[in-house]
Amino acid sequence: MKNTNYKNWHRQHAKVWEIMPSPARPSLGEVSIFQKYLDSLRVEKEGKIKVLILGSTPEFRDLCNKERYEVACIDINQPIYQALTLLQKKPNLKERYICDNWLTFKDKRKYDIILGDAVTAMFPLGLYTQFFKNMNRHLTKNGLLVIRVPYQDNKFKVPMKRVMKNYRNIYKSKGVHIYTATYNFLVMNYLNKEKSSVTLSLLGQKIKDLYEHEILTKKEYDELRLYYKSLTLELSYPKEDFLRFTATKSLEYLAKEFSLDYLTSLSNPIFVFKKRN
Repeated sequence: MKNTNYKNWHRQHAKVWEIMPSPARPSLGEVSIFQKYLDSLRVEKEGKIKVLILGSTPEFRDLCNKERYEVACIDINQPIYQALTLLQKKPNLKERYICDNWLTFKDKRKYDIILGDAVTAMFPLGLYTQFFKNMNRHLTKNGLLVIRVPYQDNKFKVPMKRVMKNYRNIYKSKGVHIYTATYNFLVMNYLNKEKSSVTLSLLGQKIKDLYEHEILTKKEYDELRLYYKSLTLELSYPKEDFLRFTATKSLEYLAKEFSLDYLTSLSNPIFVFKKRN
């Protein structure tokens, strides 16, 4: 990276993650759901659990490290892994890092549980079958895949003018963050239906349009646009039936759970699948 202090670049990414509210990162209620499945395996395996974390989510790493589980993180972006390591409360010097692609990696080790946050958003729907097949391949007998999945939820297809009115009249005084109060509504209003995806840079432009059409105030626009600045990711948003259809080609469906500790959590459920032996 030219003209960039590498260490500071890590800290910049960590600071961005640190201020992101849900649903951009798991809420405390969602983390407790992941912990429930880790705890059940800990009892079953007498504390000896092998965990694979898809990505570098510090909340998951802290969950595992405080119990001294055998943990590996797989993230194709090593600088992001290093950046989010700065946010761990309980660093684990024995944590293993794998620089590889979730879709194609091959590890001789098998894992009792695989955790992921919004991982299916990171690749097109056409690759879902391949992803779930590879997850099944890397699980031990009766192993679990526990992932939070942002998906299409038509309850959130509400005109943005009404969304902002509700935010001002109901949710702002309750301390609901403007990002939390608007993100899933923005997704459902501006989703590319043909590709079942949304580009974050497009949402940034739509926010500007909403301000220019006086649906957002200047203060709301200035606050909200910070969370979309310079982001170009295209994120996949499957329908639930498609997600479950592709997953159950390789895995057994076990559960779908929600946290209720933030406004739009129903659009970001946690799915649990079990290895098909």
